[in-house]
Amino acid sequence: MCIRASLPPAVHVHTAQRTHNGTVRLGLEHTQQHTRATLETDAVVLATGYRQRPLDPLITGLAPHLHRDDAGRPQIDEHYRLRLDDTITGHVYVQNAELHTHGVGAPDLGLVAWRSATILNPLTGKEVYRLPRRTAFTTFGLC
Repeated sequence: MCIRASLPPAVHVHTAQRTHNGTVRLGLEHTQQHTRATLETDAVVLATGYRQRPLDPLITGLAPHLHRDDAGRPQIDEHYRLRLDDTITGHVYVQNAELHTHGVGAPDLGLVAWRSATILNPLTGKEVYRLPRRTAFTTFGLC
């Protein structure tokens, strides 16, 4: 059996109603293109969207132990761990809080599996998921 699924960003559901044959008919609007459509489907998974929120309220107790950069942002290492002073023996891992250290891919939900593996391997102390050393084939320059 083939299951077709789609994840349409920027789509607002205006209406939802159960049809006589048990499916769900959705009235949709694309919020950026300002277009409307209907979709009949067997199942619906609703997501509320993504909005970046500040990390500091979540880690207030760690504030005195947290290393920060010159702009006051938390330092985050290559394994997505907050850099803490040596008095803290555990680790705090973050996802989607590292835009300033890891770049524009940080909030990209398409990379969540790779980020999760990057966190899980050092967390478990073994290579649970083999990650490629190089993930891009693009090079800048001649070599």
